[in-house]
Amino acid sequence: MRYLDVADELRTDIAAGLAGALPSEAELGEAHGVSRVTVRRALELLRSEGLITSRRGAGWFVAT
Repeated sequence: MRYLDVADELRTDIAAGLAGALPSEAELGEAHGVSRVTVRRALELLRSEGLITSRRGAGWFVAT
């Protein structure tokens, strides 16, 4: 499934030291060639794993 591929790529980026804010959902969708719905599923999966957090109106962030 495509959202799992996006989640795997983001997991790799986080493991490699990505910190701070993630790109917007629209930017991630464009970068990975998927819809915002697919990006949202990937982000929700990573949030459930404790790797990222979100703040309403501010975006998605790597968990510290």
